[in-house]
Amino acid sequence: MHEPSSIPSQSSKTTVSNQVGHEPVASNPLRIFIELLRWIPIAALIGVMAGTASAILLVSLAYATNVREAHIWVVALLPIAGLAVGVLYRYLGASVEAGN
Repeated sequence: MHEPSSIPSQSSKTTVSNQVGHEPVASNPLRIFIELLRWIPIAALIGVMAGTASAILLVSLAYATNVREAHIWVVALLPIAGLAVGVLYRYLGASVEAGN
């Protein structure tokens, strides 16, 4: 007597993948439409978040440019500020010297 194998044959794999709900998306126009409706709100939300981040960056860049142009002496203090940051890291930043 022949016992059924626990390994599915090639034809049973095809049958499983073609069952209702497991069809490839491209073969069913209604499923394509449903998937499109599902992803449009997600894409819109990501677009709004990216646009907002870009707008914030541009506004802050304009503000920084206006401050720099109104207070040109700030540019002269940049080397001193850099030296101060270096000194602070040298004496207070030993714990971060090793990195992550």
